[in-house]
Amino acid sequence: MLSKKVGGIGLKGGRRDQFYFCLLEYFPKDHRLFLRAVLNMPDETAADGNEAIKNWIEQFQLKKLVVDFPLTMPECFGCTLDCPGSTLCPKPSIKQVGKKIDALLQEHKNSSSKLLSRSLTRRLKKGLLPYWNRPLDFWIWSKYYDQLMELFSISYDSFGTTSLMLLSRYTYLKKHFPSTLSIYEGNIYLCMMQLLEAKIITKQNLQDFNHYIKGVESRLDIVMKLEKHLNLFIYKHDLEIIVKNRVAFDAFLMATIGFHQVVKKVKPIPKWASSKDLKFLIPDFGN
Repeated sequence: MLSKKVGGIGLKGGRRDQFYFCLLEYFPKDHRLFLRAVLNMPDETAADGNEAIKNWIEQFQLKKLVVDFPLTMPECFGCTLDCPGSTLCPKPSIKQVGKKIDALLQEHKNSSSKLLSRSLTRRLKKGLLPYWNRPLDFWIWSKYYDQLMELFSISYDSFGTTSLMLLSRYTYLKKHFPSTLSIYEGNIYLCMMQLLEAKIITKQNLQDFNHYIKGVESRLDIVMKLEKHLNLFIYKHDLEIIVKNRVAFDAFLMATIGFHQVVKKVKPIPKWASSKDLKFLIPDFGN
């Protein structure tokens, strides 16, 4: 029976942390989804961990992989211009987003109903920082900023939680990936918000999500609800791993995001917020 496979990796953490790989296998004919593997490697030596990822990709003949960190660089990366400052940046993408921000702020100023929250207004007035943000960031702010702040007390910044060590490691890893592997970028918090929007999970799930004790119960409830919604089967041993370990759970969510790319149920991103190399996925969990 023909199947389609998609993987997710949680790479966050330090050298002595564990990283996790999750593999989902989808059988379109029966619309059945299986969590086929949850694998981990103690990351005390980067070489061992890097080789493990390569071996897993080859072993499972993986064609699609979703990671939880940026795959494209901000405009400042590699720029050799005599910098005039972020507000005068001549890069076309930065200038275009700057105009969109100015137009939105002006519309807000002239509107009697006040289109933007105070928090988002303050953020937009700071502008897009070309060493920190991508055009994608502004699009996410315009759609999800207030929800992210309310639910998780965070803003979306492409490189807000991404370390140089992680980026360097990914650059090295990518050199060993087969050319047939398509790599996508996802975001845990945006994925969780889509689950909430689809009424698959509750606000209480999100409020308890990062709690030291309640987090395990929250993750279990989220996974059980996803099992039902996606017609997903998970072995008991694998369920225990992704529920008890936050990085394993992140890898699992990355794989579910990838599954939605397989079945073509992802949110469209406007061309101005994207680029030829950007493969950012926001899943659509609606029926």
